Amino acid sequence: MLQRIIAWQSVVYADAALPGWLQDSLVNNLHLITETSVWGQGHEGSDGNNMPAWVDPERGLFALNECPRHCPQLECLPCSFYGNLPVVYFFPEAAASTLSGYRAYRREDGRPAWVFGGCTVGTGYYDLTSPGMGYQASLNGFCVVEMVHKLWKTTGDPRVLDEFYALARRATDWTISLNPTDRGVISMPAASQSEQGLAYETEWFEAPEPGWRGMAAHVGGVRLAQLQMMRDLALACGDAEYAARCATWLAAGAQAMEQFLWQGDYYLNFYEPETGVRSELVFGYQLDGQFVTRFHGVPDAFPAERVAQALATLERCNVALSKTGATNYANHDGTAAQVGGYGPYSYFQAELLMLAMTFMYAGRRELGLELARRCWENIVCTHRYTWDMPNYARGDLDTGERGFGADYYQLMMLWALPAALAGQDISGPCQPGGLVQRIIAAGRDTAATGTDTAAGAPG
Repeated sequence: MLQRIIAWQSVVYADAALPGWLQDSLVNNLHLITETSVWGQGHEGSDGNNMPAWVDPERGLFALNECPRHCPQLECLPCSFYGNLPVVYFFPEAAASTLSGYRAYRREDGRPAWVFGGCTVGTGYYDLTSPGMGYQASLNGFCVVEMVHKLWKTTGDPRVLDEFYALARRATDWTISLNPTDRGVISMPAASQSEQGLAYETEWFEAPEPGWRGMAAHVGGVRLAQLQMMRDLALACGDAEYAARCATWLAAGAQAMEQFLWQGDYYLNFYEPETGVRSELVFGYQLDGQFVTRFHGVPDAFPAERVAQALATLERCNVALSKTGATNYANHDGTAAQVGGYGPYSYFQAELLMLAMTFMYAGRRELGLELARRCWENIVCTHRYTWDMPNYARGDLDTGERGFGADYYQLMMLWALPAALAGQDISGPCQPGGLVQRIIAAGRDTAATGTDTAAGAPG
């Protein structure tokens, strides 16, 4: 066992394409899988078995815990979008088990469960069998589609489509239904969608100030990425009619983004034409959708010229305001935005990694790599959070200290960096000779043992 561990870790440390800080951190980062994972197996006919009947006894139900010490809930949708990549790369059967849970727990209208069970508003008990719809709605459908596309893209296994295409399609239909207007593709849910006091006006970026209204650049870009992935899935399944429907939604969304939100060198944070309410703050993570499309190898969410212009503004404003990352918000003149909630200097480290990789995919490789390095150096060296991964950085002062959270598996987003550094999409490391493929081969150590470990497991 020790020889196999050393063998797969040596693959990472010997990869000259990875800087030393990233080599070390990729290995250590995987502790989050063992720290936050929960697997419910269940046995037919066993006394006290409370697993649902649909759970296959061998596959079980696998989930990741958002933050065991500070926010214990299983499979919070955006957290798994951010952070389940190493599970998909190395334990695809576990990732498929998780998706079977989302399929079983969705509502009839296609709305995904936000958690399998947990502690926050709108959720049930902390276990695998108390699904809750949560208090977010805007981007939940995206998260489901992204996880289906991620598993299919990395494995190339057509059984993923056989089993989960309908889940992704239903989630997309539900997303569009949240605001079925001409501009609805890039808009927050309509007010008429309010239900049981849930906060339909928020999304995974829970910004108390300035909040979200009307058409929003972040929601819009992520939705366009969702539709690009959904169109890719539809074409792979031979569903030409739905692929054409996605193309129509994409065209409408892209037109609205250009007409209403583009400001010459960045996208307006949000704009609600009906009331005239608008936020002109520069949102540092407005291009998340662009990262997703490049990472998933589908057509871009934004025009290339707009990406370059917006990134230059983010560099001048949000990146320049932070010693260790990029602020959530900035004023267009480059001064700090005095927002409440998270505060003027806060940022989420997982979001920072996506921004860094967006720079890389846009041809700004060195800037993107430096942005990721200084963020990770702050986590590991300055504040020594190697085994204590935070959720976001303090907002009142530019110190890089933890604002909240520990053990956040969101930060396994780090495993996206090797592909971005190589200019590859998500499947690149899985190809013959790729980093993931080499790690798996080394960890199996078939020459020494004569047997394989579980398919996809590094040992």
